[in-house]
Amino acid sequence: MSVMTRRLYLRTQSLCLHILEFLSQFLIHILFGFTHVPFREPETIEEDLALVAQAMEMGIDPFPPKREKKRWGRMALGSFMIVLMVSWTSQFLMRFL
Repeated sequence: MSVMTRRLYLRTQSLCLHILEFLSQFLIHILFGFTHVPFREPETIEEDLALVAQAMEMGIDPFPPKREKKRWGRMALGSFMIVLMVSWTSQFLMRFL
């Protein structure tokens, strides 16, 4: 890929991202009646600690306990994948045999 092609690709990609961001903010404004304020990541430790303190004052636990893993989700996903594979295999066999 030449340098000019790469620059054109990056400019096109940047333009597409700006258009998507504008459209998403426009839709949020139309649907919900308010504008989206983007979240700015804290740059210093003091800003980060101030955010944690503010969350605790609002009653939000910034460090929630880890949830225990449930086995039923893995079993449901596995059984669904087995059904899909059996279905695809039977379709393949009926089509070509």
